[in-house]
Amino acid sequence: MRKKGRTRSIAVLCLVAVAIAGCSVASPQPPPASPTPMPAAAVATETAVQIAEPTPLPFEGLWVTQGVDPAHAYQILVFTADSLYWVQTGNWANIASLEGKEGDIHEEFFEILSYDLALNHIRLRKLWVRNNGYSGGFDYNTGSLTYVIEADQLQMTLAASDEFPAEATSEPYFRK
Repeated sequence: MRKKGRTRSIAVLCLVAVAIAGCSVASPQPPPASPTPMPAAAVATETAVQIAEPTPLPFEGLWVTQGVDPAHAYQILVFTADSLYWVQTGNWANIASLEGKEGDIHEEFFEILSYDLALNHIRLRKLWVRNNGYSGGFDYNTGSLTYVIEADQLQMTLAASDEFPAEATSEPYFRK
């Protein structure tokens, strides 16, 4: 009797295992329906979308001073929407604490933190300075720039403070 009960228990367990395994097997799914082709008339009426180029900010671009003679500093400004790269060549002794001479190069790179187009103000953070290719130190991190643009001519004044200069008094830079 004992043998029959044991055999019956094993048979029931096997049936339960087969039933569970059978339920967990995924049934085959039919392949997805193919996409419906677009009617020829709809294709013929489609037109290409024109993507408008973003309007540049008024100060964006390459600006250069004219440079009168070798003793006069040539300066280049490269403005993007988020940075200013300022290069001065020649005699830039007018820059505080620098003793530039003909042939020297002074570079400064700023991040533009904010700008106000109505007031012609730009708030900057100086990231680095190089003199003749060597890293240099600087006294201030943030600056306030006031600019005026008339036609293709820019003038500016940069202050090492949070207050914006009242007017732009630099020599003129010309858009290139």
